[in-house]
Amino acid sequence: MKNSVLSFICLFLLSTSLFGENNNREASNGKTAVIYKINIDSEINTTSRIILKNGLTKADELQADAVLLRLNTYGGTLVDADSMRTAILYNKIPVYVF
Repeated sequence: MKNSVLSFICLFLLSTSLFGENNNREASNGKTAVIYKINIDSEINTTSRIILKNGLTKADELQADAVLLRLNTYGGTLVDADSMRTAILYNKIPVYVF
């Protein structure tokens, strides 16, 4: 129940930011907004860093409007976590994490 409420809130906030007056892509050029979802359900390590990197690359190839990153982890290595944080912060597509 707690996860579904959190998911609803995140999706609501994401949809309001994507479909707001200034960002309404559908109204401006007739396209539907594309949201690319990445799931990480394991400890933060080299593998999860690569999953994120590949997902962000794929989202860029698809010209996604946003990336929705779902993290379900207890933590992991600091080096990989810092690399992931940097990739999220400097990604040209907005990344929403929950």
